[in-house]
Amino acid sequence: MRGSIQDLAAILGLLFGMGITIYIVIMVMNGFTTGWVAAGHDPTPLNQAHAAYGLFDGAMVLVLTFLIAIIVIGAFYVYAHPIFLVPYIMGLLVLMLVVPQFSNIWTIFSSNAAFAEINSMFPIFNKIMDNLPTLILMIGILVGAVLYGKPQSRTL
Repeated sequence: MRGSIQDLAAILGLLFGMGITIYIVIMVMNGFTTGWVAAGHDPTPLNQAHAAYGLFDGAMVLVLTFLIAIIVIGAFYVYAHPIFLVPYIMGLLVLMLVVPQFSNIWTIFSSNAAFAEINSMFPIFNKIMDNLPTLILMIGILVGAVLYGKPQSRTL
């Protein structure tokens, strides 16, 4: 990750993909637990696994924080000529047309009645996904400021 628009798209894809994956895995595990208990097995190990689901909410925030830090640090160490600021802004604008669609898809996905119980386990992640366009725009502005705001002491 070197502080580019592609990195912001990667953050978008990772957050969306991890969220969908975790929701589906938890739904499958809930069904598995129901079958496990109905078969007469001891539910203690599965109950311990269910208790750990809440950790994913904090883990998502941690992953997002590290991704932002990596992108900003990468942007600082990469030399970018100021002439590329205009394409960067244009790319950010195009990305900002796509990001709200992912946020809307997430809202539709997570508001499904089948995921009501799972939604209550991830309040922070749902807040991040609801505010995803603002978050990606702020990260894009920060990365652009770091990438193109450095003193231009290098020569080509």
